[in-house]
Amino acid sequence: MDKFFVKSFWHSLRILINKSNVVLLVITVIISFLIFKIAEISNQQGTFLTLSNESWLSVTASMFAATLFLLLQSFINLINSSEENTYQRKYNEFVETYKLKNIYNQRGSTEIVDKYKKLIENAKKRVWAIGMTNRHLLEQHNEKIKQNLLNKNIDIVIAFWNPTSKINSKINGEYAEFNMLDIQHLLESSHVGDTDWEQQINNRQRNFKNHINLLQNIKGEIRIVNLSHATNFSCFLIDDDLFFFPFLSGPESTDDPIIQCAINDGIGARIYEHFNKILNGDYLRDDNNNIVMEIVYHRRANENIIDRL
Repeated sequence: MDKFFVKSFWHSLRILINKSNVVLLVITVIISFLIFKIAEISNQQGTFLTLSNESWLSVTASMFAATLFLLLQSFINLINSSEENTYQRKYNEFVETYKLKNIYNQRGSTEIVDKYKKLIENAKKRVWAIGMTNRHLLEQHNEKIKQNLLNKNIDIVIAFWNPTSKINSKINGEYAEFNMLDIQHLLESSHVGDTDWEQQINNRQRNFKNHINLLQNIKGEIRIVNLSHATNFSCFLIDDDLFFFPFLSGPESTDDPIIQCAINDGIGARIYEHFNKILNGDYLRDDNNNIVMEIVYHRRANENIIDRL
């Protein structure tokens, strides 16, 4: 029972502190009313407690002025509190509902690269990199990925846009096939280059595979895959942290913003579900019908299961 009363007392005191402006306003109004009544009595009797009627009226005026000031201050505080509550509700919506963790203005910044390094180093379950050419990934995080394969039972996926995929587009009144990487290059540089994407990406994949093949007694599993699908945005999944951004027009995509979220709910859950279905589903990925995903290299422990490179 004593604990109940103590808890009730502190709860009441906390409410009193949080509502201090309201309590002070109520007390001021009550005191002002009492002094006004005293002024009426002093007006009838000439004096009250040795003070004249004029003195009591002056005190009453001061108290009413203080009351008006407190009313104005309480109104301003109410507006500020409402604004803070709006921000708090938005924060809760983004964080609790959509599981948004951070937004970075530039995906190639030092801040986000250092973040990746730390997360990859501490990864325990998975590192999935879904990119266009994965140039920066393999330049910046090659060693940490190899260390993970050596030391952890971890799932590594390096996914590229399929360099052999074509888009049938109309130009000068006639239909022609364009490499889908050329289309993105056109958006970023305003012209279609003469890059041999198939050779460039195959060389990058082959070079990375050769690094992996030099490793002995690896514990993890790695797949190098080519993807052909319409949702062309980058995704970097490290355990339960997901980073994604769209490929936009304009400068190179390293200048584009990137969003970090969790995969247990909200936005991250839907994106994780999408790529998990593409990478681990049993449809459209076999040897005769690999429309969406083609595995070009797959190694589990010390066994090369697939090697098309």
